[in-house]
Amino acid sequence: YFRDELQAVRSGKWKLHLPHKYKTLIRAGKDGLPGEYDYERKIDLSLFDLEKDISESKNVADRFPKVVERLEKAARAFDAELKQNIRPAGHLTELRK
Repeated sequence: YFRDELQAVRSGKWKLHLPHKYKTLIRAGKDGLPGEYDYERKIDLSLFDLEKDISESKNVADRFPKVVERLEKAARAFDAELKQNIRPAGHLTELRK
């Protein structure tokens, strides 16, 4: 998650990125000044085999559509359940029975 957006899920060696924007460093800062960032980079639905590609450089989603389908379905269900049961930060609510 980043804030309230589910961005990726992992299951064993597989990591599925859901489509989202992210920031990336363009130029590092120096002498206490901040660097320059690009806030509009986008990753599409992407699947990575972390055993063979730890740097997540080769999207293999087209080769493993059933893995993509399984992980995307699980991610959407988890995200929906979590958002359905959201509560304000710092406040306790009665537990459901």
